[in-house]
Amino acid sequence: MFYYNAKYTFALPGQAPTAIAGGIISAAAMPAGQLLRRDFRKFSYLQHRLFDPQVYLSTLDPHVAASTVVNLATWPWFCPGAVPEYDSDTHTSLKNWKDTYGGTLLQSWPGCAHTDPQTIGEACRAAIRTQLELGCEMVILPGPLTSLATQHFVSETEWIDAGIEACKALKVSQPVLATVAISDSVLRGVDPTQNPLLHTISNQVSARPELAGVYLLPEMASENGYVCTSRDTLLSMLLLIDDFVRGAGKRVVMNYVGTFGAVTSAAGASVWSSGYYRGQRRLRLADFEDQIGRAMPRYHSPKLAGDIGLEHDIEEAYKQYGDRLLIDTKDGATLTRALASGTYPPAEWEYAQSNVTAASGHYVEVAYRFGQLATQSPDKRIETVQRWLEGAVHWVGNLQKIGIAGSAQTELTHQAVWLDAFANWRKQAGL
Repeated sequence: MFYYNAKYTFALPGQAPTAIAGGIISAAAMPAGQLLRRDFRKFSYLQHRLFDPQVYLSTLDPHVAASTVVNLATWPWFCPGAVPEYDSDTHTSLKNWKDTYGGTLLQSWPGCAHTDPQTIGEACRAAIRTQLELGCEMVILPGPLTSLATQHFVSETEWIDAGIEACKALKVSQPVLATVAISDSVLRGVDPTQNPLLHTISNQVSARPELAGVYLLPEMASENGYVCTSRDTLLSMLLLIDDFVRGAGKRVVMNYVGTFGAVTSAAGASVWSSGYYRGQRRLRLADFEDQIGRAMPRYHSPKLAGDIGLEHDIEEAYKQYGDRLLIDTKDGATLTRALASGTYPPAEWEYAQSNVTAASGHYVEVAYRFGQLATQSPDKRIETVQRWLEGAVHWVGNLQKIGIAGSAQTELTHQAVWLDAFANWRKQAGL
């Protein structure tokens, strides 16, 4: 199933389908006092919601990621009791509250994940209580980022065990997921089938019957684009999912891999999450640094399994191939009509800063449709994804034949990598 990666705004973009199965809310989205007062009844998809405590962001530098750190530091598993909780009646506005307490929050930021057992236990209890208060359908245990293979997943296991004990103390009845957040710095350049870290993670999680599954996400420190281009990273994700699902009978919630989430559903992930913006499609610590920038519209083509540039490339592709690379979505209809009538671009799709409402609604509808793979049998799902990726590689060749080269806007480099990772997973899994 596809869940919307809500991040900073809960309203779905454009004309995105309201039938989306659920959503994942991030701790960094807004200060605790503000988020805890949100009325989730306004958003139908959030009736099935998860909350990500994001302890894996503990190493953010407050000097360069001040905005994100201020939001995170309001949650008690980071900086308990550092400042009064935001209250609109008391503080008038969020800006006034941040102006008053932002400096204190930045000074209180630990800059690393807690290591003291008692503090870890208190942090886990706080994160779990918050999810119970928010009415989450599953509980995601907080956990640090795995960035050093030499530590053998020891600190991460300490957080998992503390989270399990906290769940027992709080009498949690919801399914419990362990956070497994892995930096691609420990995955790239290592054969995933022989990577001892993956075996350690799989064994540690699988051996704990209290865990219903895993909240799995790669931190793409080595990626500059919107999608993962590392075979090692992608195959590692698929092998872990297979170990958890087929090997241990657990469930996997996958986040931050864009529409590769549809590929992970073929490997057994029960939920995957994404969104239009780069920060919704990938996790990269550098993306949380304070930056001034405006998103540009991008057209996501399911047949290409990637984006096509709107500045020039989509017109060139249409001249040669008509609407064969396009898909009929509510927000994409005006684009299709304009290309057919020679009046491109329509205002909603003009290549201009922040003009992304239609593009984002289109992307979310595409992701929602990919999420329908969950209705297929496991065998059929695998064959569907195989044909889809083979077709995407074919379309890369077609675009290159007419002189369209890969760029930051038109993604033509990852499709063969995705297919290779999927094919190798099938080979290792005997499927």
